[in-house]
Amino acid sequence: MTQARSPKEYDAREHFWCPGCGDAGDLTAIKRFCLKHDIDPSMLVDSTGIGCSSKIGEYHRCNGHHWLHGRSLPVALAVKTVNPKLFVIDAGGDGDGGAIGMEHFIHSCRRNPSVVYILMNNQVYGLTKGQASLTAHKGLVTPTTPDGAKDDPVDLVELAIAAGATFVARGYSYRQDELGELLDAAYEHILAGRGFAYVETLSPCPTYHREPAHDQLKSWYEENILDVVTANREMHEMLVAARDIDPAYDPYDRARVLALLARVKETSGKLLTGILFRNDGKAALEEKLGVRDHAIVDLDLSPEANRETLERLIDSFR
Repeated sequence: MTQARSPKEYDAREHFWCPGCGDAGDLTAIKRFCLKHDIDPSMLVDSTGIGCSSKIGEYHRCNGHHWLHGRSLPVALAVKTVNPKLFVIDAGGDGDGGAIGMEHFIHSCRRNPSVVYILMNNQVYGLTKGQASLTAHKGLVTPTTPDGAKDDPVDLVELAIAAGATFVARGYSYRQDELGELLDAAYEHILAGRGFAYVETLSPCPTYHREPAHDQLKSWYEENILDVVTANREMHEMLVAARDIDPAYDPYDRARVLALLARVKETSGKLLTGILFRNDGKAALEEKLGVRDHAIVDLDLSPEANRETLERLIDSFR
């Protein structure tokens, strides 16, 4: 009989995030998820960029590595393509993945590799003293927006759906059970060979994200979060005549999902949580490249085994 893994098998160094940081909740969720699914740490890859959230790969046992700011996703894609047997997570923040790394985010959604991308959204650049990020809500006061943010925030959930991600969800790091369920669903999506799973976590930054009208940042999030199924029902009750709001929420209907996100944004501006979108019919990148059952890592790439090919290549340049 195989002995169950101990939670300590997923421990690494102790984290040094600020007290109350939502990233610590995300770390706990990842460890619980790995334990629940008995994931071998030696088969787990955590690709990260730069930022407070990108430290997460240092705090749990895995094959973890930092890359250039905003450049972790193409590395995660390459690792999964070369060795599809590995379970690959990419983790980072809204600045790392949504700003400087936006181009790689969009192309990862489009290419559909079997990677779970966990983006921790706190609306600020925590590592560089709290400047407003592209996801900052209107009115947020930061060192770079002393009179409050004037621009509309970028909704990375909408962007992921529009760009072609096949699994899109949003959770809240203080709600561990719900976040765990989203990670479970993302894992099942990956195991089924359906491709890219984007899980955004609303990850409060108690140091730099301040809401003067609220004694605690937690209360602001509680007021501004709405479950997608509840939102769909409420929108239907408000707009019975609207043909684009169906009483039963269907995460497989892209047009209606985007319509619901737009309606909620217009009426309340709340952040929807839950499994927002799914597409089970799009081929994963490994399948399109033909490497799922013929992994590059298993090939003999030694000069001896490929002498004829190398000679032909050299001859082609003469």
